[in-house]
Amino acid sequence: MSDEEETPSRRNAMTLFAGALGIGLVSCVQNEEPRLGTETQAANGSVLRWVDTVLGGSPNGARTGDLATKTSANLGNAIMALAKGCVSAGDGGGGLFYWDAAGGTDNGGTVIVPNATVGSTGPCWRRFNR
Repeated sequence: MSDEEETPSRRNAMTLFAGALGIGLVSCVQNEEPRLGTETQAANGSVLRWVDTVLGGSPNGARTGDLATKTSANLGNAIMALAKGCVSAGDGGGGLFYWDAAGGTDNGGTVIVPNATVGSTGPCWRRFNR
């Protein structure tokens, strides 16, 4: 079989995969009513930024991490941020976060209010649910 004959099959497989992924995402959010700042809106046409860390230190200690010190505006009006780690890049504690301008309460893990401490409230980065 030549490369020319395989190309349509690969293309069809990728199209089916992308379609299945889209159907999965739609079914996951179908049961919720979208609110401003929700995961659904963040994933739709957003600006994604890569950052090294979420906290850059312990939740209750000095925070130097990208999401702990930067707002959406500081990251070029990013609506989503993909952190490579929590304390240091590659430590396994990163994840995908979205900006919630309506705010929340910092819990030192899945909700991060920039330039604040655990228990503070305000506009925040929220981790996408797994």
